[in-house]
Amino acid sequence: DTPLAWHVDRDEHLHNNEDVLRYPTMGAVFYGYPHTFEGGYLETLNADVHQVDPHELTENSPVPRVIAEYNRLVILNVTKWHRVSPVQSGQRYTLAVNVWHGEKPKGLEQ
Repeated sequence: DTPLAWHVDRDEHLHNNEDVLRYPTMGAVFYGYPHTFEGGYLETLNADVHQVDPHELTENSPVPRVIAEYNRLVILNVTKWHRVSPVQSGQRYTLAVNVWHGEKPKGLEQ
């Protein structure tokens, strides 16, 4: 599987069309399917898109990881850099959800 690169969750439509950054209030990942795989860690950094390039932070430092265990719910600040490491074998199943407060993302209005 292709890994999910370092990113922050944002209103992609608004960013791509108006160069404006608007973020969800929070995000969550649920591992609700009993699956078997190796790799596929949720990796997080305590830095947002305005502070630093995530590659600079990870060159010489360990990256905090969350193991995708069955029936685990991870709530995270999606305005901070995060990614999924490569899945080495098997299939990784997740449900990812972002909660928006106030205006809905621009792409949903079309």
